[in-house]
Amino acid sequence: MKVAAALVAVLVSTAASVHATETQISAPAPTVTIEVEQPVRSDKGELIVLEEVTMAYQLAPVIDEIRVQDKCVEYAELAVQVGWEPQHVPQLLAIMFRESRCIPEACSTPDRPDLRRCRDWGLMQINDYSWKTTVRKLGWEMDDMWTPADNLAFSLWLFDYSEEVNGCGWQPWSKRCNTP
Repeated sequence: MKVAAALVAVLVSTAASVHATETQISAPAPTVTIEVEQPVRSDKGELIVLEEVTMAYQLAPVIDEIRVQDKCVEYAELAVQVGWEPQHVPQLLAIMFRESRCIPEACSTPDRPDLRRCRDWGLMQINDYSWKTTVRKLGWEMDDMWTPADNLAFSLWLFDYSEEVNGCGWQPWSKRCNTP
């Protein structure tokens, strides 16, 4: 199983602060810098190096919305791990529920069984006809869209692409965006 993007925390300590930075592995992912004013020290005064920022901290601003929604919650942390911004996770999970009912192996009936196994693939129902070429150019195969991490990573690429081209990242999933 390949994971298209991963978060790696790199910590640099200085006398005044500790800086954690996410490093992109192989797919577009936002870079975030988190600054802590004072280094964390143990009882013995030794510097404690944090290896990663916890998902609970990252999802804290939207956790209540995710809990109330109570759909596909098991994929919230994975979404952040592959690069989704926490503020987008509640909408992502709602669309995921609508598209696949949170079933990673979701496969809609193909319109052309002679050409494709599924019309739409995986959690976010990536359309075979529209996106197969792009999926392959980015190093995946359509079967990879049944892997939750790969499906969410490609969905993030698709969201970012649609945001840039259409001004609405949710457009591929027929979701209207609030535009002025």
